[in-house]
Amino acid sequence: MGFSIGNKGYIGTGIGGNLNKDFWEWNKLSDQWKEIANFEGKARASAIGFSIGNKGYIVTGGTGGTVFKDFWELTPQ
Repeated sequence: MGFSIGNKGYIGTGIGGNLNKDFWEWNKLSDQWKEIANFEGKARASAIGFSIGNKGYIVTGGTGGTVFKDFWELTPQ
């Protein structure tokens, strides 16, 4: 799942052997990645990410047979 805000890109959650909660920020100007605070919701795959203005949003996704119907907001520092 990913989205962009300004000159930064954000990716997080997903599956890589296990379900993940980690979250990363990419800075276009420095071409550097840094890990930021883990996603606060449950680990998940197949989430949807988008941004509006200076906020990012993570919605839905699931794990195994569970489908999440939640909505999370990220305001970068």
